[in-house]
Parts: sequence; C-alpha cells; structure tokens
Amino acid sequence: MDEQVKKSRKKRNPREHANLFTVLTFLYTFPLFLLGNTRDINESDLYETYTGHKASILGKQSQILWQEELDNANTQKRKPSLLKVLVKILGWDFLLIGIAVGFENFIAQ
Repeated sequence: MDEQVKKSRKKRNPREHANLFTVLTFLYTFPLFLLGNTRDINESDLYETYTGHKASILGKQSQILWQEELDNANTQKRKPSLLKVLVKILGWDFLLIGIAVGFENFIAQ
C-alpha cells in the first residue's frame, strides 16, 4: 500500500507559488482546465493538497484558536463562539474570494 502511495506522488499545487492576481482570478487552475478540455483527467493529473488546506495544519490552528476562545469566553463570562473561531481560520480565504467575485461581477456588467 505504501509503495502505491509513493508511486502516485502528485504534482506540486500551483497555488503554492501563485501571485495575488493569479490567486484572486484562479488562473493557476487554467492548465488543468485545458488538459481536461483535451482529454479525461485522471488521478495522476491532480495536484497535491494546498499546504494551507491540509487537515493537520487546520486542525492544529483550530485547536489553538478554540482554546483561546474558551479562555476569552471564561474571562468575559460569555458562551464561546465557534463562528468566531471559523472566521479567524477561514475569514481571509472567503474575503479574497468575495473580492474576486465582486470584481468579476463589476467587470462583467
């Protein structure tokens, strides 16, 4: 099983070295779409998971932020908010996507 996993190493995710414009417009996905237009995409064509989206990193980050939220909630005598933790973890990603979509809608009209 491990040999099969090692043999099927995926290509490095292009978002790792993409600039801000490329990330906002998702242009780093363009080569994969071109490939899918010419032939069926198989597993060997896919990229590795983006480093910032790996479960180990997000899990550690969420655990740290949740503990901070619990501590803050106890000192302020309120209920801890899972929503606050999720916004701290994923807020920037959603903000950038929202800006990109807003810019795209503005240009389209």
